[in-house]
Amino acid sequence: EIKNSKSRFLSILVIVAIGVAFFAGIRATSPDMIITGNKYLHDYSIADLRVLSNTGFTDKDIAKIKSISGVEAVIPGYNFDAYAVIGEEEKPVKINSYKIGGQMVNKPVLIEGKLPTSEDECVTETPFLESERLKIGDTIELKTINASKNFKIVGTVNNPIYINTYERGNNTLGNGKTVAFLQIGEKSSAELSIKSISGVDKNKIYGELYVTVVGTKDKNIFLDEYKELVTPVKERIKEGTSWILLDNNDNEGISGFKSNSDRIGAIGKVFPLFFFLIATLVCLTTMTRMVEEHRTQIGTFKALGYGKLTIISQYFLYSFLASIGGSIIGTLIGFKLFPTVIFNAYRIMYSLPPVESPFNASLAISSTLVAVFCTTIAAVFACLKELVAVPAVLMRQKAPMAGQRIFMERIKFLWKRMSFIEKVTARNILRYKKRFFMTVIGVAGCTALLLTGFGLNDSILSITDKQFNELYEYNMISYLNKPIQNNEISSFKEKLKPYENIESSLILFQMSATATKDNKGKSFGSVYLTVPEETSFLDKFIHLRKNAKKITIPDDGVVITEKLSKLLNLKQGDIISISLSGKVINARVSDITEQYVGHYVYMSSKYYESLFKEVVKYNGFCSIIKDTTKTAEDKLSTELMKNKTINSVNFTTGISDNFQKGMAGMDSVIWVLIISAAALAFVVMFNLTSININERIRELATIKVLGFYDIEVAEYIFRENMVLSIVGTLVGLILGLGLHRYVVITSEIELIMFVRAVKPLSFVYASVLTVIFAGLVNVVMFGRLKKINMVESLKSGE
Repeated sequence: EIKNSKSRFLSILVIVAIGVAFFAGIRATSPDMIITGNKYLHDYSIADLRVLSNTGFTDKDIAKIKSISGVEAVIPGYNFDAYAVIGEEEKPVKINSYKIGGQMVNKPVLIEGKLPTSEDECVTETPFLESERLKIGDTIELKTINASKNFKIVGTVNNPIYINTYERGNNTLGNGKTVAFLQIGEKSSAELSIKSISGVDKNKIYGELYVTVVGTKDKNIFLDEYKELVTPVKERIKEGTSWILLDNNDNEGISGFKSNSDRIGAIGKVFPLFFFLIATLVCLTTMTRMVEEHRTQIGTFKALGYGKLTIISQYFLYSFLASIGGSIIGTLIGFKLFPTVIFNAYRIMYSLPPVESPFNASLAISSTLVAVFCTTIAAVFACLKELVAVPAVLMRQKAPMAGQRIFMERIKFLWKRMSFIEKVTARNILRYKKRFFMTVIGVAGCTALLLTGFGLNDSILSITDKQFNELYEYNMISYLNKPIQNNEISSFKEKLKPYENIESSLILFQMSATATKDNKGKSFGSVYLTVPEETSFLDKFIHLRKNAKKITIPDDGVVITEKLSKLLNLKQGDIISISLSGKVINARVSDITEQYVGHYVYMSSKYYESLFKEVVKYNGFCSIIKDTTKTAEDKLSTELMKNKTINSVNFTTGISDNFQKGMAGMDSVIWVLIISAAALAFVVMFNLTSININERIRELATIKVLGFYDIEVAEYIFRENMVLSIVGTLVGLILGLGLHRYVVITSEIELIMFVRAVKPLSFVYASVLTVIFAGLVNVVMFGRLKKINMVESLKSGE
């Protein structure tokens, strides 16, 4: 049977292979990314905790931390800002110390050259050498406030602290942005960094400490099991000190990588499932139609005395071999292809080795079982349905469906103006309802997947424009070294007037807090409590809106962002609990505002003072600037960083660019989804057209005998296909809207809300692609129509 119907067998096998490969491959990508990132960080011994202090650390401090339960080791080191002097320019860089002879934690990954073997040697990253036209062997001067020293560049490295390639963080020097990192020996680090910090006790010789925690080496850094070990130790070290403790969740590169893997995982939970369901639905349909076509053969077997089980086993085995073969091919390809393609897209942004793709047995077994079950169960039930009849009935051809008037014939005005071929096409389409719905559902499903793919692309790419161009009017946000109170605002604004590029500024208090609903249930950190100097000024800098309607901040409630309200299940009038600097307050939610990146709680200064029982201490300001070119921004940033009251300067252009870079990998992921959906659409339509031709082979042979040319026979059937494809496309666009919304909502991660709208062009792309595939299938199937043997096809079933 396989030999006699190779195309059908292969079409089932290919559809199952595509469905399983996509389902298993996409779902395996997020775990594979986590496995790869975790292995890399453990291989190069990233520290579990980083301890910072304004005054440095002594051996006594190290001994104290070592004595704390759960601490495995404490390694001193240095991390400080410096200038790299290149020609006439001074570039702000980050210096990390390197223990010559062997680093215990945060080991550099050698790319080219060698690691430092003396105190006058350094290593840096490849992009820095390329951008500054330097090479290994060159000498570079590193300069801090009070000291400078020349170093020979002996190699290029990656560092597990900086796994992302596009962001090196803020800097206290220059324009406030770090351009690269360099590593030098510990003695040279001490010499430069200690001299650069005025008033440091000579006994406090270490810039920072790196801590490893007992039991973390065999835990996955990105999972809760790791966090559960590290967090208690972090809290014990912090207790009773003014030290700042950072864990790997505070590392921008590591947390960004985790967010990206979470995004892939979220999409992998939903989109591939629908993809897989459509593939299995078409396979189910194919097997059902195959059994119906074989009525005569089944009747013959039954008349010859073969039992039901024997007859069923033939079709069961056929469907089993096709589905199991497709599943094996799909898992083998899917587990390698999709994680590799998607991860390679992210490797542009991360300094990581090739993806680790272990065989995921649970995914392979579950997807194979579903594919095999759906395909074989369809064959079994179709056989059982036919075997109810006696052999004499089965061996005869099924009587043609009785002719009947279609609803279009009752529309006289329309029917009279239709040509003969158009009337035949309309009758054929509406007469065979099973074929009609089968084709429409198959095409609609594929169109819905395509629209969902293009819509996801719209939803993700629109975030930057919505957030940074529509909601945010300000171009720059800065934070202060020392907070100011309400009576100091006027004088501070006067100090900003000499900066000509600043048009206007809004003083604000903004600090990370933790939020819960009614002080119970799920809580979320990194919720930014924001208090503007005057709520009436806020709209000039940040638009608070809901359904395009402006929102104002009242004096008896807070405005929270939309995603936060969904995560905490909050609505207007509910109570939100905010934990800030050891204080917990309960505030009434007065309104919910549109926001796409991050979580914010907006509060008036009056309401803040009534809840926290203290005056607002403003720690930053946002500004609208006149010239947003990079040159102008760098100049302004450099000028502001010279002001000792200002701690950091960030421009929305930079924040937006970094966000786009962080989301760049998603663009490749979306195109993988779209191309896969397109491939499925082609195979599905090919399969459905093939079924249609097989069912009507006698009819097509008849019209050939009546004198129809090959091209006319093709037009006869392909006209129906195109009409059904167009109907399926229109239905698919409607289904796609719902599917897109569902996928978008379920695919979001905690910190981001995707844009819900689908751009008009996406409807066009999905529709045109579907119609193009329908046309391609028609071209491919034309050869088969030409080969129809009129005599064989018209032989009587008697």
